[in-house]
Amino acid sequence: MDLQLSFKKPSLLELEGISTWSEKNLQSALDDQRVIGAYYNDLFVGYLIFSKPDWCIEDLVISESFRRKGFAKALIAELVKQITSGESIYLEVRSKNLAALSLYQSENFKRIGIRQAYYSDDDAIIMRRIV
Repeated sequence: MDLQLSFKKPSLLELEGISTWSEKNLQSALDDQRVIGAYYNDLFVGYLIFSKPDWCIEDLVISESFRRKGFAKALIAELVKQITSGESIYLEVRSKNLAALSLYQSENFKRIGIRQAYYSDDDAIIMRRIV
């Protein structure tokens, strides 16, 4: 699939439409320039929120109708462009989220640990990718 994809800072309203984060936390990420928005033919399809300088993916969400089309991989690739070779990207993912685990493994993230009962109903898998 040839993605007509562009990246830019999304609006708070766009983020609120698909995020589970609070308005305050979303606005903070926007203010700190830690959000990459993905647009397909100018339609907002998802975002990635990261922390720096420790390069941790805090949230990656693709609108349901656009999932499994390469947008999440494209957002990860866009983040990687900002990172110096040899640095690492970290993330935590629910152990029951098999689709996300598969995505991250396909993007060369490796399991490096587990946080028992991190979520109220699940453990978190800690993953790292060396750029």
